[in-house]
Amino acid sequence: MEKKGTRKIDELGRIVIPADIRKSLEINVGDFVEFFVDYSQNSVIIKKYSSSCVFCGSHSDLNNFNEKSICSDCISKISNLG
Repeated sequence: MEKKGTRKIDELGRIVIPADIRKSLEINVGDFVEFFVDYSQNSVIIKKYSSSCVFCGSHSDLNNFNEKSICSDCISKISNLG
């Protein structure tokens, strides 16, 4: 893991992700990020959120159903079950 600097947490618990890190990870204004905690290392990992199909993990041709992403292939397979 590469150290990329130090930032202070403000009164509201916020930090700023440096622009060079956001640019290299293609994180833009309005994008969502995910937080992962590794308690054994006392670490937080931040990743750009990328929705994927809940069944197969595909990232393409997604449809939203009850706040879940499902790809068109899986929708077709589910439709053929009945």
